[in-house]
Amino acid sequence: MAQKDAVRPAKGQAPLLTTYPVFGSLWEVSVKETAEITEEGFDKTRIEISAHDKPFKEICPFSLGVLHVQHPLRLWIFAFVEYKMFDHVILALICFNTVIMGMQNFRDPCHDNNKRGAAIDPVLLIVFTLECGFKIVAYGLFGNPSKKCPNSYLRDGWNWLDFIVVVTGLMSAAAGSESCNEDSQSSFGFLRVFRAFRPLRSLTKSPKMKVIVNTVLLSIPKLGNVCLMGIFLMTIFGIL
Repeated sequence: MAQKDAVRPAKGQAPLLTTYPVFGSLWEVSVKETAEITEEGFDKTRIEISAHDKPFKEICPFSLGVLHVQHPLRLWIFAFVEYKMFDHVILALICFNTVIMGMQNFRDPCHDNNKRGAAIDPVLLIVFTLECGFKIVAYGLFGNPSKKCPNSYLRDGWNWLDFIVVVTGLMSAAAGSESCNEDSQSSFGFLRVFRAFRPLRSLTKSPKMKVIVNTVLLSIPKLGNVCLMGIFLMTIFGIL
């Protein structure tokens, strides 16, 4: 992969902007490096990255402690996950998975819909696992605690939902497929409960839905006095 020569910016200099072509010359990833002085007096470099004309995101220099931000593989994956169709495809698969789950028949474990769902579920699990892995490689898992990595994967509370769903899905798959025979069910069957969180992953793909949900959650503490007043009034009417 061709790239421009980049050197570490000196303290006080303007940010160094470097462009890297990926997928041949189909896409470009821009990396901006800015030299800063921390409160402790240490010199460090803030790294921001952007693709597809999106705003720059500050990320850690190394992903998983191995892949530098200039590594061709990390640049390729970052451009891929930042592509708008990536989230659209994942959202469509989440909706498809929700429909499949809604068609399951829990009264009859051997129902045809359950068998179809059991056949499709491993494919969807592989796709969701790849999505999680790609984002971890692109943004970093959690980042260095001593550095600011606000866009690392697990620094976003919404990504914890995706991560838990993927991990429990992999644990359930590792425990083995369950038969429709009740006598042969696995002791790890409780992990299937976490599949119910998969439809909630659609909230993480819509920025507007995130704003609505965050607003509702932030308003709950403010509703405490209203709830107490309602309980007081109902108690008074109950006595009367």
